[in-house]
Amino acid sequence: LSRDFNPIHLHAWAARLFGFRTPIAHGMMQVGTAWSLLDGLADFDREKTVTASRSESSCELWFKAPVFAGEHLRL
Repeated sequence: LSRDFNPIHLHAWAARLFGFRTPIAHGMMQVGTAWSLLDGLADFDREKTVTASRSESSCELWFKAPVFAGEHLRL
């Protein structure tokens, strides 16, 4: 989807070269999932939630640690 074919996201051998046990998830996949969840919350309870149009929306990102397949994240 992202057209990022970096082996660290695709192959265990490449991940191990960087000290990881398995491939790491692409950071923008995490951002897209989080944004989708937040957008869904806004649509669900529109009367209680003030939302900006997509053109006005923004976020700041910090990728503090890698995410591996099967891990659970909390937003």
